[in-house]
Amino acid sequence: PVLGFVSAGRGIVIHTAACRNIAEYSDKPDKWVDVEWEPTIDGEFPVEVRVDTAN
Repeated sequence: PVLGFVSAGRGIVIHTAACRNIAEYSDKPDKWVDVEWEPTIDGEFPVEVRVDTAN
């Protein structure tokens, strides 16, 4: 599952349900947005992707 949150200056930010970053939004339900991945969508949708890694 994925979760969406409204972020000032960034729009809607999508996180997996297991992401540790969603903790900052747990007490802000007014920032939550219903989202889901649609498995049958076919097409290209350019997006900006940010990858955080720990080594």
